Amino acid sequence: MGDPYGHWKNERLLASQAESQKPYWNELYKQFFPTMVSSSLCDGDSDMVAQEHGIDRIIYLRDGKKVLIDEKWRSKDWGDIALEMSSSVEHQRPGWIEKDSWADFICYHTPSKTYMLNTHQLKNAWQRNKDKWVKLYRAVWAKNARYTSLSYAVPVAVLFLAMAQVNIIG
Repeated sequence: MGDPYGHWKNERLLASQAESQKPYWNELYKQFFPTMVSSSLCDGDSDMVAQEHGIDRIIYLRDGKKVLIDEKWRSKDWGDIALEMSSSVEHQRPGWIEKDSWADFICYHTPSKTYMLNTHQLKNAWQRNKDKWVKLYRAVWAKNARYTSLSYAVPVAVLFLAMAQVNIIG
């Protein structure tokens, strides 16, 4: 049996795009945002600029505010969050955790749980802990025909504690 953490990124991307279209996501998002009135998907065909800045979905709230969401998918709940450090190791391209993003939240889906992660807190926690985490936690390599991405699987409890600590100075 091969590496249980390895996967083909193209297959995962196609599956996540199909999954994003399912109607139950609005009900899920309403649990995170009770004043949600609607949502819209940003796809590469209709809104390339939003996609390039990490926006997959826009949540519209009753008070007129918009919440920008970057959706991430994992085929199994491993008890960690895979933080993509490089989207292409061969081309030295930064992963989503390293790039600037317009997203307010990362909505990280697994078959058993959905995590709504504040983007600022998540990226701040990554910057503060990156050197330690890349030494401590498992590397996840995602192979594609032309490139390989590299993520680090940070345990959920460790990540949540680090995200809470970025809200405290002193």
